[in-house]
Amino acid sequence: MWSKFLGEKMTFRDALQIVITADVTSALSPTAVGGAPVKAGLLYNKGFQPGSIAFMLTWGVIEDIVFYTLGVVLAGYYSQGLLATIGTRAGELWKDNLVYIIIFMVIIGLYIVLISFNKLPTVLKIGHYLPSWIGERITKFKLGYRNTLSEMKKMFSMAWLKGKSRMLLSFTILLLQWMSKFSVLVIILYAFDSNIFNETPWVQVYIRQWFIYVTMLLIPTPGASGGAEASFLLIFGSAIPEQLSYLIVSIWRFFTYYWVLIMAVVTYIFLISKGKKKINAQ
Repeated sequence: MWSKFLGEKMTFRDALQIVITADVTSALSPTAVGGAPVKAGLLYNKGFQPGSIAFMLTWGVIEDIVFYTLGVVLAGYYSQGLLATIGTRAGELWKDNLVYIIIFMVIIGLYIVLISFNKLPTVLKIGHYLPSWIGERITKFKLGYRNTLSEMKKMFSMAWLKGKSRMLLSFTILLLQWMSKFSVLVIILYAFDSNIFNETPWVQVYIRQWFIYVTMLLIPTPGASGGAEASFLLIFGSAIPEQLSYLIVSIWRFFTYYWVLIMAVVTYIFLISKGKKKINAQ
């Protein structure tokens, strides 16, 4: 959708392969990082302009920010108790580590100020300890980054002038995708206990999952493995019968994460094998 708008050549087959590859490799990195670096590399390899790549990745980040913010707003309306619990626990964490947090923030703030005014001592500059060829590479990267940033701004201006409907469609597709993913848990809960929604409205099931995925962004393990399950039990612990909680979280995680990866690999192998057959036939 966006490659056509930006004037880049991309078939649906190529787009599907790139998305699948990026999703599979995202399992090897933290959720906050995802497969964006791999996707950028694959798009560049397909001949995309750096500005177009930067626009597509940045727009994806903007969509995610809007989506997660929307979840927090809805939680404030439908699930105030959940927000209060999370706020209390976050406050306790800050209180227990307040001294370390303040020291860390002061050091980072001072470092940024010194860099801004070019007053940072040479001994504290990372570039001082790097070989000259790496310094040259960093300088070239900075120049390329500035050019890419300038091109990306032009892409955003063009999208805002001529692509508002495309932006709306893109975000609508994102919402449908996430709602489908959230619906998996609704089906699982209904399969185990059809009366569970008498105590926990289905709206709460959607809202709480929003928070699970927000917390997953902060988990440094590949694909948030382990942390996602712990977050699920923390947020849904009181709403799901204790004897079913571990079974439900396992099934939920399998169908929302591992099953998707398995099907992605199968689809990728199918596309690759089909492509090889076409090449051999030619």
